Amino acid sequence: MVANALFEKSFRSAANITLEQLYLTQEERLAEEKKARKQSKREDGDKSDNIVKSNFVWNMTVPYEHGQIKEPAVKIKELGKFKRYLQDEKVQTLLSYDTSKTWEKIALEEELEIKDYSYEVIRRNILFKEIQEFEQWILQKWGFNGTNHPTELEQDGNPNFKKYLSQGILKKYQLANYDEITWLDSLGEYSINNMSVSEVESKSTLVQKMFLIVLIRNKFAHNQLPKKEFYHLIQMHLTELNLPSPSAVILSFLKQSIKEIKETVTSKLE
Repeated sequence: MVANALFEKSFRSAANITLEQLYLTQEERLAEEKKARKQSKREDGDKSDNIVKSNFVWNMTVPYEHGQIKEPAVKIKELGKFKRYLQDEKVQTLLSYDTSKTWEKIALEEELEIKDYSYEVIRRNILFKEIQEFEQWILQKWGFNGTNHPTELEQDGNPNFKKYLSQGILKKYQLANYDEITWLDSLGEYSINNMSVSEVESKSTLVQKMFLIVLIRNKFAHNQLPKKEFYHLIQMHLTELNLPSPSAVILSFLKQSIKEIKETVTSKLE
């Protein structure tokens, strides 16, 4: 059928649209017009649901299947919007974490926006608070009085989280060699985003975890996810299993690593 061919060419997904779905009899058209007239004469304050022309082609739902996406019902008029959503960088990164997994639209929304374990809820309510508390802990170890911020923990005159780790912990407590401290200390946003996993894996376990903490902070601050290679490295360092989402995995790694760093510093001071 021509409609099916046009649909497949436009949306790269198979369709099975029948003539009966597109054609309205005279009686059906009159019934639709009656519904539309009733809709246009609603009283002020009428909160009843909108009356739609259920057989109108743009309100029809069709399945959408492409790659890892197996969505059973999308309105034709919303297909373009749905496809743009699927091209979002965060969605693409999430899909890359497990290429054998298939997704429906609601599952993506729950994973990224809705559920307690979703990216947005963890990002907004938990992750940055964990990092801020960690920063305060480091500053307390430096005897920060709330006024004179340690210059060793600054870059270009501003507090710098990477410096908190490289200078505030690694150098202060002699937990890494000079080369590793310099490596972490010298990283900029470009080098962090373009770092190879093999280079990170060549560092000590503690420095690897500090790099990943910096990476997570930067990615979540830019409303992004770490690329799959670093997500898999995060999984390798994590002891907690059976977590409900990638964002929960990342949060668990962050909490675990911060706890381990604190314990390492504490033991060094004993």
